[in-house]
Amino acid sequence: MDFLTLHNQVRSMDIAEYKKLHSLYGIKDANGELSLSDERKFHRLRRRCETDLLDAADVICTTCIASADKRLK
Repeated sequence: MDFLTLHNQVRSMDIAEYKKLHSLYGIKDANGELSLSDERKFHRLRRRCETDLLDAADVICTTCIASADKRLK
C-alpha cells in the first residue's frame, strides 16, 4: 500500500509540469541536500503537486492525527 501514500504519489507523478521536481528529487537523493534556492523551488513544487493530487482525489484515507493536516483544508 506504500504506493498510495501522498509522498510516493508525488514522486511518481509523471507530468511535464513536475519534471523540475523530479530532477530536484534526484539531486537531493544523490547529494543528500539541495542549495537554498533549489530547496525553495523543491518545497514550492512539492506543495503544488500535493495540492493538485489532493484536489483531484475522490477519497482520502488518513489517520486521525493526519486528518488535521493543513493540506487537507
